[in-house]
This record gives sequence, C-alpha cells and structure tokens, in this order.
Amino acid sequence: MHGPGIEAWDVGTDEVAHDTPLPELLRTLVRYAILAPSTHNTQPWRFRVTGDAIEVWSDPGRILPRIDPTHRQLLMSCGAALFNLRIALRRHGHADDVDLLPSATHPDLLAVLRSRGPITPTERDEALFAAIPRRRTSRAAYLPRPVSAVIADELAHDAGAEGAWLCRLHPHDKLAVADLVATADRKQFADPAFRDELARWLVPRGSGRRDGIPMIKKDVMTAIPLAATLLVRSFDRGGGIAAREAELATASPLLAVLGTDLDDPSDWLAAGQAMQAVLLRATSVGLSASFLNQALEEAEIRPRVGDAARRHGYPQLVLRFGVGPEVPPTPRRPLAEVMFE
Repeated sequence: MHGPGIEAWDVGTDEVAHDTPLPELLRTLVRYAILAPSTHNTQPWRFRVTGDAIEVWSDPGRILPRIDPTHRQLLMSCGAALFNLRIALRRHGHADDVDLLPSATHPDLLAVLRSRGPITPTERDEALFAAIPRRRTSRAAYLPRPVSAVIADELAHDAGAEGAWLCRLHPHDKLAVADLVATADRKQFADPAFRDELARWLVPRGSGRRDGIPMIKKDVMTAIPLAATLLVRSFDRGGGIAAREAELATASPLLAVLGTDLDDPSDWLAAGQAMQAVLLRATSVGLSASFLNQALEEAEIRPRVGDAARRHGYPQLVLRFGVGPEVPPTPRRPLAEVMFE
C-alpha cells in the first residue's frame, strides 16, 4: 500500500501490551476507528480521550448539505467508527460501555465509550477486529456466485445485535430497488448543486489529499472517468451512471436493505454500528460489499425503498454483497487531524 493516507491501513492486529494504561490504549485504538467507511470518504469524525473514556464527536465542517441535509449519513459514518472502537476495545480485553448522545448542550458529542472491566474476547470479537484493516468498499461488479442463506442470516443477526434489521431482497424486489436507484441517480446528476458537491470530494491522482474519493483511471467508485472536476460540475452524466448502478443492483448476488424501527439520531448511530458489524462480518467470510444509497438520499424516493424491503420501519442503507476483485483502500486523515484535547 502506498500514497498519502494509505499507510493508515497498515495497522495490523497485534495486541497492545497487557499493562498499557487505559487512556493510552484508547488513543491507540483510534487507529482502527478511522478505518470506518463514510459517505464520499468525508471522514466526519473527531475523538477526544478524557481520563478513562473516549468521546466520539462529529465534524460539522464535513457535512454534505445536498445529499445529507439532516446529517443522517454523517451520524451513520460516526456510528461505524464507534463500532470499530468498541470491537477494538473488546479485542484488547475490555467490556465496552457506550453512552449515546450524552449532552443536550453539545449536539456534536455523539458518544462516550468506557471500559466496564476485563473480559475475554469472543470469537466474534476476534473475527470482526481482524477484518477492520481488510475491509474495503468495492464498487466493481461481483461474480455471479450466490451468497448462501447461512451467511445472509449471519449478516442479519449481526445487524440485529446492534439494534437494526437487514432484509435480503428477492429478485422482484431487487428490480424495484434498482429502478429507484436509477431514478435517484438521474435526479441527482440533473441537479447542479449535487454535481458541485460531488466534485468537491473527487480527488485527482497526485493531489496529496487524505480524504475524498480518489479518481483512478476509469473510476470504479463513481463510474466517472478520470477528468477534471470541472467536467463533473458542468455536465449531467446521470443517464449513463443510472444504467450502470441499476445493473450493479440487479446483478448483485445479495442485495439488502438495512433499516431501523425509528428514525432519529440515536437510530442513525445504531444503523452505522450495525452497518459496520455487517461489513466486517462480510469481510471475514470473503465477501466484498458496497453501497447503493442514492434512493435514500432523496426524501420522496426513500419510503419506496422501504416498501420494496417489505419491512416496517425506516430504510437507512442499501448494501450489495458478493465476491469481487481486490481493490485499494481509500486514504485516511492523520490522527493529529481527528484527535483533539
């Protein structure tokens, strides 16, 4: 692995010394938290160690006003980082205790994580922790190889353990969701505000940035060819992208909707933790995964995704799983930028 910000993934899974003081351990574990996925790779999180606790804060300077006006996806991204922290803490012999949204006067303070005392890590803890530095978001096409019902059930169980649900879509429902994804793609790319927002987070090769979406050759991440971001701002390419994303959805060996029973900030944090649990489980069994969330970013289309899932509640993510090619990791900001005193 090479390039600015890629070294963050070379963390390994070696255990920290058993007698490491808890505050030092918590600072070390932030290395795993920052490997969580985030929309457009915005990395909208900050961390502060206070005594024997670590706080997870959102970074309001990294919002996406066009596609995430309520900050729902931002909180899910931070929830994923929190889950990595929890699993890393458990892997290092500490039971986790989380207080969500603890301060009415500091809404950017999303969670406080503490140790509840010593534990022996479970097989699940070990497997999910080992998957943290191996997880990737792979937007390439997957092999037409079915995902077994056993694995699909395991993914659903992991989502349920974090207070969310994961519904596997049957072929007819996959077609419906694929159509909704394509509809949302066309709407978004027809909107100059969307294109401008996306362009700000597209990162040309050699820029040195440690966030955003790298533009690599014909970018499998966004289906946008390597070009100046001015072209993204200026031209509506929604038709071609919509067709490609719909094809990815219908061809996915497993297409699923992750959701929650309610739809408030605590649910979005729960959804983010469930998302990361599911992604790490998928990684641990050799599956690639990526997101098709466009339809959930459009308020008038989102309920129709819930209808396709045939599940009461609120859809938060559309996930696709399968066996795909190895893809490089995306860069991460240095710890000095995401930690504060």
